Amino acid sequence: MQINYFAQLKQPHTHLVTVDVFLSDFEEKQNYLDIFLPVWSPGSYLVREYSRHIAVMKGYDQDRNALMVEKTNKSQWRVHWEWGNVQSIQLSYEVYCHELTVRTSHVDSEHAFLHGPTLWIGVLNQSVSSIHLHLDCPEHWKTISTALTLKYKENNQWCFSAKDYDELLDSPLELGNHFCETFKVKDKTHEVAIYGKSFLPINTLIADIETLVKTELALMSDPPYSHYVFIVHFVPALFGGLEHAQSTVLQFDGRTLLNRKEYVRWLGLVAHEYFHTWNVKRIRPRALGPFDYQQENYTDMLWLAEGLTSFMDDLFVLRSGLCSIEEYLEIQKDNLQRYYATYGRNVQSLAESSYDAWIKFYRPEENTANITVSYYLKGGLLFSALHCVLLTYGHRIDDFILRLWQRYCDNPEQGMDSEEVLAIIEDLTDANMRQKITNWIYGTDDIDFLSFYQIMAIAAQWEEAKELDLGCKIEAVNGRLMLKTVQRNAWAWNSGLNAGDELLAINGIRIYPEEAEKWMSFLAPQTEYLFLMARLGKVLELKLLTPDKEKRLTQLVSSNQEKTRALLS
Repeated sequence: MQINYFAQLKQPHTHLVTVDVFLSDFEEKQNYLDIFLPVWSPGSYLVREYSRHIAVMKGYDQDRNALMVEKTNKSQWRVHWEWGNVQSIQLSYEVYCHELTVRTSHVDSEHAFLHGPTLWIGVLNQSVSSIHLHLDCPEHWKTISTALTLKYKENNQWCFSAKDYDELLDSPLELGNHFCETFKVKDKTHEVAIYGKSFLPINTLIADIETLVKTELALMSDPPYSHYVFIVHFVPALFGGLEHAQSTVLQFDGRTLLNRKEYVRWLGLVAHEYFHTWNVKRIRPRALGPFDYQQENYTDMLWLAEGLTSFMDDLFVLRSGLCSIEEYLEIQKDNLQRYYATYGRNVQSLAESSYDAWIKFYRPEENTANITVSYYLKGGLLFSALHCVLLTYGHRIDDFILRLWQRYCDNPEQGMDSEEVLAIIEDLTDANMRQKITNWIYGTDDIDFLSFYQIMAIAAQWEEAKELDLGCKIEAVNGRLMLKTVQRNAWAWNSGLNAGDELLAINGIRIYPEEAEKWMSFLAPQTEYLFLMARLGKVLELKLLTPDKEKRLTQLVSSNQEKTRALLS
């Protein structure tokens, strides 16, 4: 079968993309065809029901006779026709695109970001030999950035090709008049396409991205792509990234990049998504490719896909010389603090966290932190500990990654299972260490990360907290001070405070919504207070005795920076 997609964006202010899909050269004679739109995006493990943005699906034969299009489920249609009368089919539909995230499409008068799974229908039970995407853009739009292969451009009509449906979905496009610049590393062109503004000079941004590419390729050797595209959206309050085989989409608040901590965070995001070129897009759990785009693709190995990447991203920033040892250790300290503050680490294993990503990770609510642990967070910490372990066996995390890469190169058509990963760990260490790592992945016992960090001359410093930690988060909502979450077994939980409670006053003194960030600093330890709360329309008085101040991890320090840097290099 040959498929030609024609997308028209002549009125971008409407946020509508009009799509006509022409299908020809059917595999065999038949009188119906099943088509679908994906319900999720690889790399973002939540069913998102993209078909909700399509109003009507229409079908026509080669003579523009209308065909019956029957919707058979939430994201699938069946096109019917009389036996033998149809040689080609045209499918027509509109997609509303007005959500700017890395996993949705956004079209307005300034630009268009087209995310494949939200737009391009697929065909079931047909072998596809040719796919072309034709784009009809506003006359004043002069630039399109994508990893797809450009076949031709005439005026404001562009034509791209994809080798298969997977590549089409995996190749987002940025359209408009955005900034573009390219650089070459190892004879491969890397394009940086930036929509939006930042206060940081563009030449600094480009140079640092190029440095990160060189650093990662120093480990991974030859790039596994013909060319690569960084699509960047600098928009206030956005943060996120999504990996693709030959590109990535990065979203960040460009206003914050002159803040040093935020800039290092930005560099970590770039390094993270670029490393996914190898880890996830090629080295991958067996369940993640080939994909079933119509339902969840379950795996208990996101600790490898995202955990390993989360450890390597900041390490690449350090190795590139773009942050100091002190900045790197500050990031790791923050990670440990978040881990210690997550009660769910006692409840959910890394494997369970991976498997339940579809129903828990992307749907956080008031109790999430009490029953889950992030496979990004704990997975990254696990691989930091594994790196320390490997050092004691004369190896480092690089050797583990290169073994994973060799396994992919030996059998690129099939993803890995956990037994293969654990076998590599055993080969680099021993059977006892394999069992320990297995327990880390499938169990909930705490890992003594700090003892492993001592191998790299890294020590922890603890101090008494400056203010009380009551084990709850409070935020201002519509002029009210509301408890957002309550940590299990912490003071607020044990004192009977609930998520959803409104804090009105303490000891008869009003607490105002604008004090959401500082009200705990008003209180002394081991002191009884009268809390005035509102719950489900009732006002409650609770006499509560505050806890002692806790010891907190305040810093990770290297006692020998030369040794630490050498062991992390």
